[in-house]
Amino acid sequence: MHVKKSSKTRTLSRDYIKLLKTGSVPGDIHKDFLLRHLKYSLSASEAVKVIEALDDDVFNFVTAYPIALELSELFKEPGIFMNIPGKEISWITRFLVDYNSDLTFFVEREREYNQHFLLGNYTRAREIVDEIDVKISYSVWSMQQKLFLAEAERGFVGNKDLLSQFLSSNLSTITNFNVHYTSIRAERNISASQYEVFIDNYIKMVGNSLQDYVYFKVDFFRKFDYENPEFILYIDGRLSIIDRFITFKQLAKIKFSEKKPDFTSPIWKSSILKVANAINDPELNILCNLLGQFQEVSSLDEQFLALTDAYTLSQYSLVIEIAQRLIPQDPNSFHAILLYVKSNINLSLIPSKFGAEDCVLDQVVFLLYHLLSKDNTFDQESYFDIFKLIHQLGNQPLAVGLFQVLNEELPYRFPSYGEIDFFRFYVANSRQSNPALYQYLDKRSQAAYLDRFRKSGENHATISLINGLDDPIDMERLSEFTIRELKYHAIVLKNKLMLKEALRVYEHIFSCKEFISTHGSLHMVLDILIGKFNCLIQMDSIGSALELAVDSVTKHPHFKMRFFNPALLKIVIDTEDERLQGNVCLPIYLAYYKESIESYDLYVSYDNYISILGYEKPRDLIQSYEDYDKRDLGFLMNVCTHDVLHSSPEFENQEELDLERLEICNFLLDKVDDHLDIESEISDLLRKILVRKGIKQINYSKIYVDVPSLKEGLQKELRENFNRNIEIAALPIDQLNKIVDSVGKMLVYYVDNPEDPNDFTQEDLENVKLTSYSRFLHFQEAFLKVRDRFIFDKDHGLDTYLSMRIRHGTLLGQIRSVFETNHLITVRDEIENAYIPNDFWLSRMYDIDNEDYEILNEAFNTFSKAIDKIAETLKLQTIQIITEMSNGTNGLFDFSYDRNQLLELFSVRFGSIKEYDLFIEQVIQELWRRTETSLNSIKLYLNNQLISKIETVFDELETRVNSINIKGSTALSIILQELISTITNCRTAIVVEIGNISEWFNRSNKKIIEEFDFSVLAESSVNTLQTINPLFKDANIRYDIDCYLRFDGDLFPYFTDILYYLLDNAIKHSKLASEELWISIDVKQEGDQITIIVKNNIMSDLTYLGQVQERILATREKIKADVTYERINKEGGTGVPKIKKTLKHDLKRKANNIDLQLSEVEGAHIFTTKIEFDIKGLQILE
Repeated sequence: MHVKKSSKTRTLSRDYIKLLKTGSVPGDIHKDFLLRHLKYSLSASEAVKVIEALDDDVFNFVTAYPIALELSELFKEPGIFMNIPGKEISWITRFLVDYNSDLTFFVEREREYNQHFLLGNYTRAREIVDEIDVKISYSVWSMQQKLFLAEAERGFVGNKDLLSQFLSSNLSTITNFNVHYTSIRAERNISASQYEVFIDNYIKMVGNSLQDYVYFKVDFFRKFDYENPEFILYIDGRLSIIDRFITFKQLAKIKFSEKKPDFTSPIWKSSILKVANAINDPELNILCNLLGQFQEVSSLDEQFLALTDAYTLSQYSLVIEIAQRLIPQDPNSFHAILLYVKSNINLSLIPSKFGAEDCVLDQVVFLLYHLLSKDNTFDQESYFDIFKLIHQLGNQPLAVGLFQVLNEELPYRFPSYGEIDFFRFYVANSRQSNPALYQYLDKRSQAAYLDRFRKSGENHATISLINGLDDPIDMERLSEFTIRELKYHAIVLKNKLMLKEALRVYEHIFSCKEFISTHGSLHMVLDILIGKFNCLIQMDSIGSALELAVDSVTKHPHFKMRFFNPALLKIVIDTEDERLQGNVCLPIYLAYYKESIESYDLYVSYDNYISILGYEKPRDLIQSYEDYDKRDLGFLMNVCTHDVLHSSPEFENQEELDLERLEICNFLLDKVDDHLDIESEISDLLRKILVRKGIKQINYSKIYVDVPSLKEGLQKELRENFNRNIEIAALPIDQLNKIVDSVGKMLVYYVDNPEDPNDFTQEDLENVKLTSYSRFLHFQEAFLKVRDRFIFDKDHGLDTYLSMRIRHGTLLGQIRSVFETNHLITVRDEIENAYIPNDFWLSRMYDIDNEDYEILNEAFNTFSKAIDKIAETLKLQTIQIITEMSNGTNGLFDFSYDRNQLLELFSVRFGSIKEYDLFIEQVIQELWRRTETSLNSIKLYLNNQLISKIETVFDELETRVNSINIKGSTALSIILQELISTITNCRTAIVVEIGNISEWFNRSNKKIIEEFDFSVLAESSVNTLQTINPLFKDANIRYDIDCYLRFDGDLFPYFTDILYYLLDNAIKHSKLASEELWISIDVKQEGDQITIIVKNNIMSDLTYLGQVQERILATREKIKADVTYERINKEGGTGVPKIKKTLKHDLKRKANNIDLQLSEVEGAHIFTTKIEFDIKGLQILE
């Protein structure tokens, strides 16, 4: 709402302004009114008169404490900003001119400070900053430098100690912001990306109005195109005169790096010249040169020109000699550093150090050296190291220079600079007059600028080269030019679009002996290659450009980033030219930059190439090779990778794909120079195949009886009685009648040695014999005893393994996993005894009314409860064993035998058996036959009745969802449609999953995995468990395997059982969400002793911790008393009895130890299970 001023107010304002123009200051004038008109209404001369007449308080407000005697005076009051173009520039200029003597002193001391800081002389650097504080003013600049010094000398602690001191000094918000984020930026161990997150969060907090200022001050290389630079001048115009001067120079450099000047450019030009005339500053001198106001050539300028002359003439030893004198005088001279580093590379030398250990200057030198030489220490992380240093230094000549080099090394990788010509900005940050600056001057000024460097009769190679570039090059006399001259001529020709001529120059360079001899100077080679590459693209020679890029990267992998070209990528992705699609270099080039394109485009290029050759798979290509070149190998190496092959319809499953890639790697192994990566991939592939076999073995091993151990246990119990009964049965009938009781005198028949017990012949009937009924009773007793041990033996029986490998969490988890993945069921809150709300869906339905919300919430709860009940019934009733002694149970593992069934078995199969071992073998076979019948029943039940029950529950949920009234809400309608679609998809998924579960119920003793080690065991177990519990895929699970023994595949299921229970315990009993849970698996070997330690964090609720501790104590007592087997078939609990059973009976480790512990580490509660056992006799010996 705008308030209309009264005529009296307007008259008073006019009167005040008239008085101010005369130099008079009304006594009752408000200071905001005064400041506004001083900045925006009065002329410079009028403003000076007024300012000189002000008292101290008003003067300090108007001028904003240019000389700050205390830190609190920096941006003490906000002042006035009206966003009138040019006014802020003029306002700050008058102060810079007025304080010229202070700023001249600052320029001298700042140069000395930078010299000592960059060379690592931190004590002297700090003294200089203190001197500036005392003799001129406190400033944000000095606070920032002190933070950098504190970090350099005393690290993170020193940095934060000093920051705390600053923050206790009653700082303004702006000052606080500057020092706080400078402190973070100065940290040695913070990455650029992490720092950018801090900055982005700060901008979100303060709003976008301050975004430009924030980037400019503390994250300079994020943005160069500022919407309103004068707003930045306004803010720093309320800081000290030092801060104003630095900001003015930095913005001026950006202003004159713009590609197109705007209407404020004349004001900037005038202000720069005024300030430069008042203050002798090398940076301002460079700006004056850019403006055509050429300054005198200094002694440092002369040294720099001598250095560039020596480099132009390839006198690299002389370059190094001059640079070693020049650089210590001005360590900010980046271009001198660059030529020094390149000269060392050209002479195959390592640069010398300039300063103290790890000083900034030497960091810059050696980062440049590694980048340009592309030596063995250079890798992808080197780019991050450089950018980290750039971001720490901020807007400073060395950082600008490094950033320019990164721009050349990584074209297109940085954000657009908008209207900024960054190379011009780089030149504007030169410390000496750089001859390269001439290109930004008009034709008339160029000659005058270059003439400055000429003294009486002196001829400079650099100037001659620059002048020569304007003359047309004689294509017949190319051999008369140096490589460097040819390089620059080719660039000029390319810029003039004389592409054929430019290409001819590049081709000539590659044929020169001089160039061939400089191949050790990879930066020179790369520059020439990139020039030719870009020339070919501009000429539409796309195939040749691809071949040049691929051949170059093949020979020099570190060149890859320089050959990245978005325009070329678009051309080759969109091409329909079959000849280009059949060029092997096209898919290779796309593979180099797959992170920058859609994966689909790489897949298509692979398919096109293979199809054009007439093949289906890479192995077809390999088998066709009579001869091959590096491009063929590059295709197999870089394109025929897992993700690309996975997109091909030619592979039916993951195993087939892995075997294909394995064949490719084996082919490549002895044909590539660096085979370590190939060897590593082969190892990984073999491991994946082994892990996959391990996972299959886990599923194949679910229906199991430890028959050998069972037979061993029955030996003593049955053999003697069986043999005695057979001897008695062999007596004549009359003798039998005398020695048996009345029941035993009854007779039964049996077939003696039938050919096929299931198919009697006439010959079999002739072999029918009689024996006493007592012998049948002995058979019945022995058969049922074997049967009971087969199914119920707590160590070796079927029910034990059903419990361990199916019913103990696995079955329920596998069924639940499908619903959890689709977010259709939740878990039951044990405290509230109710299912928690399904927030995944309910939280998105923000416009649903309360009644419908309750309907939907109840529907999800009912659905979750019904699914859990179906799964629990399956586990506790259906997948159970019943015998003739069972009462009212519905288990489908039916091992009931009535008297008639046993009589039939005796008569047709067992009556004639007179050897104990054969008898036991035949009983086991009969029990396996009955097991197979039960397994078929279970599979039929799972795939029919169980699915039908689940479908009914789905129908009920879908009916309730469809009853929700959307009331015209488009958003609610979309979410409900998504929910219905999810229910439909889940219906299909659960049918598939139950089909997979039904495959567990196959009897198989097949050994899929021949041998394994603990790492394969851990990976297979974790993979399997996370499949069962998909909500725990985000858990942080790590391995530390210090055991390299290998074991026979027969032992794999037992070791898996142990690890499964340990991991299952961690997940079940942690009571933590997936993303909060961490689990560590440590396996150590000392001699023949193996120790497995599994740790995980658990919920830090005191009541729950008490329950866990009670459980641990109870379990320890059971272990101590050796009564852990009493409830071995009970699902739930800790799984310790099952682990103990596996160790003692399956692995035959009589001596073993299991311990559980609850501890607290740094506030976190840790549950630990430790298992120790002897490994002797289990491992495969070499």
